[in-house]
Amino acid sequence: MSVILKPNLNREQLLPFSLVVACSVAKAIEIVTGIKVRTKWVNDLVVQRAKIGGILVETEGESEIPEFFIVGIGINVNQITFPLGEPITSLRLLTARKISRWQLIKAITQELEKDYELFQQEKFLALRQDYKRRCSILNKAVSVITGYNRILGKVIDIDENGRLILLTAGNEIKKIVSGQISIVEGHSQYVPERF
Repeated sequence: MSVILKPNLNREQLLPFSLVVACSVAKAIEIVTGIKVRTKWVNDLVVQRAKIGGILVETEGESEIPEFFIVGIGINVNQITFPLGEPITSLRLLTARKISRWQLIKAITQELEKDYELFQQEKFLALRQDYKRRCSILNKAVSVITGYNRILGKVIDIDENGRLILLTAGNEIKKIVSGQISIVEGHSQYVPERF
């Protein structure tokens, strides 16, 4: 599903906006299926550690304030088989019933409309706590790959700009804008003592 929006936002506000979209979609899935959906920073939707979808927000135009945003929403709705590898599931497998795509699209549209309006008025601050409640990696030991660098640490917050706040194994605070995140199981040595 793709949605085109014309907000009066600059490129810096793109990161927190994608988090808002993730919350909107998670709420819509919960309304339609009753399944509790979590987010995995920055753009994944997960249930019981298995990915069920993702969000991609892109801009059009070269100016500081883009002409429009294209929001891409991908959800595994009624798939019943997946390639081997990372844990992936679908709403159908989780509910043991076929899900109406139209009902889901309607719920997503309604939730996105409400949250988009709130974001336009109050930016990410109004929705930050909801995102943090849903964030599956908050207070977890993680590995973050950014470019050619790998950073180990504990996720301690999501800031008002949507950045991941990481306390590294060396007790440094890092603000991460993008990267590939993996939970590091059984490696408490990466989690600094003070947290």
